[in-house]
Amino acid sequence: MTTLASVQRLSSRVMRILGHNPGPMTLQGTNTYLVGGTSEVVLVDAGEANNQDYLSTLRRTLAEERMTIKGIIVTHWHGDHIGGCRDVLREVAPVPVLKVPHERDGDCVETSWVTPVTHNQEIAVDPDTTLRILHLPGHSTDSISLHLLEENSIFVGDTILGGSSGTFDNYTSYMRSLHSLRTLSPSTLYTGHGPVETLDTIDKYISHRQKRERLVVDALKECGEGSVGEIRDIAYRADNLTNPMLLFQAGEIVRMMLVKLAVDGLAVNVDGGHWKWNGKLPSN
Repeated sequence: MTTLASVQRLSSRVMRILGHNPGPMTLQGTNTYLVGGTSEVVLVDAGEANNQDYLSTLRRTLAEERMTIKGIIVTHWHGDHIGGCRDVLREVAPVPVLKVPHERDGDCVETSWVTPVTHNQEIAVDPDTTLRILHLPGHSTDSISLHLLEENSIFVGDTILGGSSGTFDNYTSYMRSLHSLRTLSPSTLYTGHGPVETLDTIDKYISHRQKRERLVVDALKECGEGSVGEIRDIAYRADNLTNPMLLFQAGEIVRMMLVKLAVDGLAVNVDGGHWKWNGKLPSN
């Protein structure tokens, strides 16, 4: 795994601060970003709750760079991205929290704190820093990316991870969002976890998911009829998964791909728990 600095300037407008929460799911930790070209910046994502190491690093960086936070933009509702908002508001700056609303927002913040944003809304951080909101569901229903227009770079949240593959709660929406990102031909992808990525990573993501879908098709054909777990074990046979969390995630990915295949007329849900191949050739 690539080693990332706790704090790193990535461009004249972007600084990354790691969330000090490394782990199997968060990789090197959640990436949070200070964005702006003047002393007033926005914070993109706020890490997890009750992480004093992160708060100390954030406060120190703001002091050293002589910056103040004017707002927080949250890419999605997961706790390692929105969880730290309460602490930042209390200990750093009582600023607005902007995001696409989600029913689980209240798990981490007072919903009255959230200012809703919408697709294609533009936020002027300063005269030379503009963020365009891109509502791109798939990883979660409220997932947004932020297009930094002056750099043609995009903060992609967890839609794309640096050095790893992403997860999603709706496969069809996720693939549509990847293609939407691809049409923008961004120069740089500021990821929710892991190192900075580039345009070719989007192509690799699309290719990887299409390959995995073909493996699910092959697995379904091989077993004829089976549960999600049985189909997963065949489709992921070469991966030798043993970690319970990774096995669970793989099962969820297979389940969502089966739903997509059913919509395409290529699979049938037999009794709510088992799936059957519908006897047609897969489409690409």
